[in-house]
Amino acid sequence: MISEIVGTALILVIAVAVISALYTVVLANPSPIASSYVSLVGMVDGETILIEHCGGKALGMETLLKINYNNGVIDEYTIADSDFLDDEAKKDNLWTIGEQLVYPYSFGSAIEITVIDQYNTIIFNGVLDINSD
Repeated sequence: MISEIVGTALILVIAVAVISALYTVVLANPSPIASSYVSLVGMVDGETILIEHCGGKALGMETLLKINYNNGVIDEYTIADSDFLDDEAKKDNLWTIGEQLVYPYSFGSAIEITVIDQYNTIIFNGVLDINSD
């Protein structure tokens, strides 16, 4: 009788130990960030460059717009600190579907525009090379 009680107690201790280990390894660790995407489209309209948010996750105001001219000058702006996204679009502190960054550009040289999110991931990179011949 005592050996049955000891055996049952031992099985319970082992079961609790296994479940605790499983919980610690599997359930207690945060899951990786779900993959998400952003769809941005760049285009030229007259003397402006438009970058439109066409789908995916919304981007925060800390998103960085990096503009690299062929003469080596590099300008960097966060969306919050620029006038490229209109005030109405900035009200919710997000760059979302249908909203456009509008960047005035005087043509005649190459320009590279890169958009970098808050995780320091490049989510858009476009090169425009228009010669004024």
